[in-house]
Amino acid sequence: MADFEEIGFKDAVKFMKGLEEKAQRPTLLAAMRIAARPLSKEAKRLAPVAERNVREFWGNRLTVTPGTLKRSIKYIVPKAKKETLAELYVGPKKAKKRGKNFDGKTINASDGWFRHFVIRGTSGKTIKSGKNKGRFIPGQPANAFMDEAANRTAGLVNSELEKAIKLANQRYCKRNNVTIN
Repeated sequence: MADFEEIGFKDAVKFMKGLEEKAQRPTLLAAMRIAARPLSKEAKRLAPVAERNVREFWGNRLTVTPGTLKRSIKYIVPKAKKETLAELYVGPKKAKKRGKNFDGKTINASDGWFRHFVIRGTSGKTIKSGKNKGRFIPGQPANAFMDEAANRTAGLVNSELEKAIKLANQRYCKRNNVTIN
């Protein structure tokens, strides 16, 4: 059996395209997860962390603990429209259910529901009534840490993807006893 390091990247991609349709997507997703590790690590490193607990001022008034945004950065795989198409996103992920912990006052430790407020920023607000009428409260500036992480790791992710595709093909061949000529 030949090694994919000897064959080269173009032949590895050609081999992957020749796989059965149901095997192409999982093999490619495995390679993409491996290749996206540097991006995930860099995004977690650049993610802002609050200095203290932040409490909501609406609804159940849940508490958001520091580091929640950092913990919410995960791999996101959208549902497949085709068995051969594979997509993988890396970024802050909202929890499926915004459940409460046992105390009923704290959100999930990795629920990044507020991610868009941090990445895009918020606008300011002018108070309409009361003793502070007319006072302007500034909003939060935008912090595009995901874009910065993507810019810093773009070259590394591309080179890692080439290695990961070869590795994913090797694993597929080993699992299914396939030999390469």
